[in-house]
Amino acid sequence: MDITKKSFMDGFSWVTNAIKACLPKAPSFIVVSVLATIVFSILVLLITLVGALFAKIPVIGIIISLAVLLLTAILSLGFYCGYLKAIQTILNDGKVSFGSFFFALKDRQFLIKILPFAIILGLTCALIVGAFGYLSYLAIVSTGSQVLFYICLVVMLVLLVIVMIYGTYSLILFIQRNDHKIMATLKDTANGLLKNITSIIGMYIGLLAISIVTNFIAQALTNLIIGSPNPSIAMAVVVFVVLIIIYCIVGMISVATLCLSAKEIFVENDGQVIQKNSQRL
Repeated sequence: MDITKKSFMDGFSWVTNAIKACLPKAPSFIVVSVLATIVFSILVLLITLVGALFAKIPVIGIIISLAVLLLTAILSLGFYCGYLKAIQTILNDGKVSFGSFFFALKDRQFLIKILPFAIILGLTCALIVGAFGYLSYLAIVSTGSQVLFYICLVVMLVLLVIVMIYGTYSLILFIQRNDHKIMATLKDTANGLLKNITSIIGMYIGLLAISIVTNFIAQALTNLIIGSPNPSIAMAVVVFVVLIIIYCIVGMISVATLCLSAKEIFVENDGQVIQKNSQRL
């Protein structure tokens, strides 16, 4: 696998290309993705309720609770892989189907393969929260310094964001690449991100600009209701639906940007393997 080095401006091009690819198909994608999310949420809720019932059993209940927690994490990653598949389908000019979001949940072998990702990401986030949570506690109790307290919180949030970015790219690369090796994927992801720090920064600056504009529009729409002398329920519902649509489109563009950047950064066999696997998605 070759890791290409992109420029700062390439980061912006990923954002603009994602917008061009996503906007024409946004309406149908939003409808299907919302329906798929509702179905998946109901599935997770049922699993959680069943797990809660068995969790009351002495001794065994603890094991069942941990098993349900792990199962939920794996299923969530699997559903996210389905979301990635749907985005990849759009980027390859394909038609998104309801089943696209559940391809990983129907593939037992794939779920087993992403099990280490669930464990690694879960443990890493838990360690970061635990360590810096304890440091924040010491900052208040031992020194009484609110400055140290907020510094610890900021560092914790930054590390969590880095882990989530790294985890997302690892998962995208794991799906795309021809050779599904976990350790190789983790290593290549780290090398690719370190080699393309400037382009990644440029990409997130572009996404940040979109986020600022989105929040400005959302605030303006919210003010229509708050500032209206006689706000109606129908008006509130319309604004709420519009906000959901806007944030769905922004989320769609964000993920598409990551997928486009991963496709250009990580190249295997002159791009043929990744292109082939992306089309399968």
